Amino acid sequence: MNYLSVESLSKTFGDRTILDNLSFGIQQGQKVALVGVNGSGKSTLLKILVGTESPDSGSVVYKNDIEVKALVQNPEFPKGATILECVFDPTDATHQLLINYSKESSKAEPNVDRLQTLIEDMDAHNAWNLEQEAKSILGKLGLNELEHEVQLLSGGQQKRIALAQVLIRKPDLLILDEPTNHLDIETIEWLENELSQSKMAIILVTHDRYFLEKVTNEIIELEQGQLHTYNGDYAYFLEKKGERAANEASVVDKAKNLYRKELDWIRRQPKARGTKAKYR
Repeated sequence: MNYLSVESLSKTFGDRTILDNLSFGIQQGQKVALVGVNGSGKSTLLKILVGTESPDSGSVVYKNDIEVKALVQNPEFPKGATILECVFDPTDATHQLLINYSKESSKAEPNVDRLQTLIEDMDAHNAWNLEQEAKSILGKLGLNELEHEVQLLSGGQQKRIALAQVLIRKPDLLILDEPTNHLDIETIEWLENELSQSKMAIILVTHDRYFLEKVTNEIIELEQGQLHTYNGDYAYFLEKKGERAANEASVVDKAKNLYRKELDWIRRQPKARGTKAKYR
């Protein structure tokens, strides 16, 4: 099942072409890494996919009935919102129920009748599993004081909150920009396990090569505005890229040798034949 279709996508800045007529698709459960040298267009492509940047031409089409979430470099949160209010989706009935239950149960003197009603609603909505999963994710990311106002926290803590948000909401397609930034080794290893076992389709950019090796099953390389796709993990990508580079170098060397031979041949011809040989 195709979740995302990118067709004939192009983007230029001034006289420099960053993305040149790119086309690719993301399938259900596919875990794709975008790789390339700095300035190759990875961040630009991600911004186009999440809608914060517009292409010069081409289209980005998502399947109608899927949920798409993105972890961006500088997440923004509503003014005055707490961690609890940010990690759950207030438009989702079960998530709102968890917000209400958590707020009431954390009070020094909760309203017993309201708490009982919320517990019954939690039973009716089968929300306890989601609560336990959310607590586990928040705990792994070091987010335990859920009533803290998000805007008063550091950029690194806000990035963790944004990561918790997308993991708890479990979208069909998850777009991740440098997800391991601000995480320690233990948390990175936990995240590797979470994502590799997840049923979500994933597109990610990261400089953490070990993370790519653990999580992804396809590599898309951006190079001089073009795409090269490798159906395998990062080790497979390195192997095949090496082979491609060797082949391209061989072709270039052959062309240079042919050019030198042809030039030498032209120079050795009698002047009378020089004009006739120019077709070579």
